[in-house]
Amino acid sequence: MYSSVSLFLGGNMVIIIEGIDRIGKSTLCKKLSEKLGFPIYKEIGVEKKSREGNTRSQMSLLSLCQTTNCNVIFDRLFASEFVYGMLERNYVVIEAIKDFNDALDVLTKISDVIYVGMYSTDIKKSSNEHGKDLSEHDRLFTMTNRFVKEKLSKKQDARVIFCNYYDIDRIVNVIYEIYQEGINNG
Repeated sequence: MYSSVSLFLGGNMVIIIEGIDRIGKSTLCKKLSEKLGFPIYKEIGVEKKSREGNTRSQMSLLSLCQTTNCNVIFDRLFASEFVYGMLERNYVVIEAIKDFNDALDVLTKISDVIYVGMYSTDIKKSSNEHGKDLSEHDRLFTMTNRFVKEKLSKKQDARVIFCNYYDIDRIVNVIYEIYQEGINNG
């Protein structure tokens, strides 16, 4: 199921795919890249151990998108940094929340954003494939996705889409249509 926040207005697009491990984010990114021809930036900062370094890297990339009107697909970004930082890297809660909100504020200044929050169809299977229980990660992503949707719903040139692995082909086509519409109307 996807929720359309508003009409896509331009010919460039920033797509962010977020969600727990082992649910099809990379598969969705690869299919979108093949269909749209956009580059994929994977897990920017998510694998590093420094909250400050990760946040600076992610904010710089978002600011670059804001100033260059680029076409790009992010396979994880600030929501993943928040969730995995909180649950696995012991980030200080108030600092992690501030970083998340700062990134979301920058995102609201970027034209033509699509945020895709993926959810698990089988949390036990995802957890087993990952090697540890991801239930808390899933719960925290659900909360962060609500905040993202609330914030981006105020933008006319943003869409928020929620989907699972079984929706991937349909979502690729939906995003492709949005992109084509933007080119035709831009």
